[in-house]
Amino acid sequence: LMDQILRDELRHVRHGLRWVRHWQSDDEDLFSAWERLLKRSGEEVRGLNGREFGLWADDADRQRFLDQLSESGRDVSMEAELLDGRGRKVLCRVSARLASIGSERLLLMALEDIREQHRAEEEIRQLNTQLEQRVADRTAELSLANAELARNLETLTCTQQQLVQAEKLAA
Repeated sequence: LMDQILRDELRHVRHGLRWVRHWQSDDEDLFSAWERLLKRSGEEVRGLNGREFGLWADDADRQRFLDQLSESGRDVSMEAELLDGRGRKVLCRVSARLASIGSERLLLMALEDIREQHRAEEEIRQLNTQLEQRVADRTAELSLANAELARNLETLTCTQQQLVQAEKLAA
């Protein structure tokens, strides 16, 4: 029954990587995501908190997470760098939800690797900057061409007026 209740609650957590600290289940699917993203086995993390197994790259992020959880009383979502089992930083969106099952309070966490998303966003920012520069350059070129055309038109208009004046004097 506990497994089914937790599975139902986990469906409401937004991201695919989920960790339940005290869940005594044989559901290997649950921990395979940890192994892929954080290079840690379920056995390594089961029963430990994030500080105990070195999840947070920066303790200030951990504290910010706990503060937000305390303030919201239920749901938190934030970006933070976490450490994988090899000590490498992994930029993640950390989402958490407090849940109660009977008298037991649970913290359900979901992690999403957002490194690729951040790379794509940075690439879009760079492309936008390049496009804005190209537009500015082209606008400057067109302004110069417009100014040249205006000068040429003025010269032609002046020449035309002189020709008309010369024809009137000749007649």
